[in-house]
Amino acid sequence: MPTRAQAARAALVVAAVPAFVAGEVLAATIGKARDELAAGGRRVDAMTRRVLPAVVGAVVERVDLTDVVAQHVDLNRIVATVDLDAILARVDLVGLAEHVVQGIDLPEMIRESTGSMGSEAVRGVRIQGIEADQAVNRLVDRLMLRKGRSSSTVDADLQPTTG
Repeated sequence: MPTRAQAARAALVVAAVPAFVAGEVLAATIGKARDELAAGGRRVDAMTRRVLPAVVGAVVERVDLTDVVAQHVDLNRIVATVDLDAILARVDLVGLAEHVVQGIDLPEMIRESTGSMGSEAVRGVRIQGIEADQAVNRLVDRLMLRKGRSSSTVDADLQPTTG
C-alpha cells in the first residue's frame, strides 16, 4: 500500500496534468485570439482607408467650411504668425512692376501728358511770335510815320488756355 507521501505525490501529478493541459490550451487560444485581433485590425484599417475619404468628402460637400472657419478659427492669430518678410522675399517685384506698368499702359500716359504739355508750349511760342511780329509792325509803322493802321491783336482761339 502506498504511503501517504506517495499518494500525495500521485495526487499532485494527477492534478497537475489537467492544469498543464489547460494551460497549453489556454495559451493556444490566447495566441489564436491575438492573431485574429491583429487580422481584424488590418481589415478595419483597409476598410477605413477606402470608406473614410468618401465619408469626409460627403461631409465637406454639405458643410460651409468658410462659415466653420469664420466661427471657430482666430484668423488674426494665424496671420500674426506669418513671416511677411519671407513672403515678400519670394515675390518677383520687378515682374510685378512690369505687369502693373503693362496694365496701366504707362507709355501711352506719358505720350498723352507730354503731348498736351508740348502742344501748350507750341501754342505759347506761336502766340509770342505773333505778338512779337505785331510789335515789330507797330515799331516800323511809327518809324515810317504811318498812320491809320489799326494794331491787330492775337486771335482769341490762339490764346493759351489756363488750367
